[in-house]
Amino acid sequence: MGAIGRAWTRYRGRKTRKGIVVDFFFLAVVLTMAITPLRRSVMTYALRCIISQPEAFKPIVFMGGKDSIAARTADGRDTTLHFPPLRPAVLNSASVWSAQSRAEMRSLDEAAGLWPDIDFYILTDEDEAQDMARYLTRKKYRHLRLLTFAPSGRQEGDDTECTAIGAANDLRQNIPATIAVKTDGRVAIRKLGAAKWTGKRISEIYKQLTDSQ
Repeated sequence: MGAIGRAWTRYRGRKTRKGIVVDFFFLAVVLTMAITPLRRSVMTYALRCIISQPEAFKPIVFMGGKDSIAARTADGRDTTLHFPPLRPAVLNSASVWSAQSRAEMRSLDEAAGLWPDIDFYILTDEDEAQDMARYLTRKKYRHLRLLTFAPSGRQEGDDTECTAIGAANDLRQNIPATIAVKTDGRVAIRKLGAAKWTGKRISEIYKQLTDSQ
């Protein structure tokens, strides 16, 4: 019997069957958390199981021209998200490295597919644009519109300064953060942190968004 066999015999002599099971369970947890891809998957799954639907935003807040957000499309074109929007819009700031973002992304994509009259945007930093695009493709999330925050507030060839202030500033300063805006500019959702974007309660809010058109 080798050294490993003798060590195993001594270990079994000191432990009950239940104790051995507990030890191996915690060993598996430690190994899982030590391996980055597995850790991310475990954290994403755990968060997805516990996040809940957001509630309607009660305070009366309207977004207007000063809340316009300068951004770039996936193919590098400059654009601006103007408020009030022409169509109801749900804007979510995200990072592919955030477990909270990954946890809510599936339900966001499902909601976007269920509510085609609402524009669902994912906004991320320019440095993460390619990573986020690959992530959305790999996960087959097809209904979300990916935009990146423009590196400066001013678009090329445009003398208008576009800044993210007020409610829109949440998107710059928090990951994840989500705002939903009606066509009259009123903020219907203002959520910091991950949430579940499908379900009966949130569907009532989406219905109010589409009814405002």
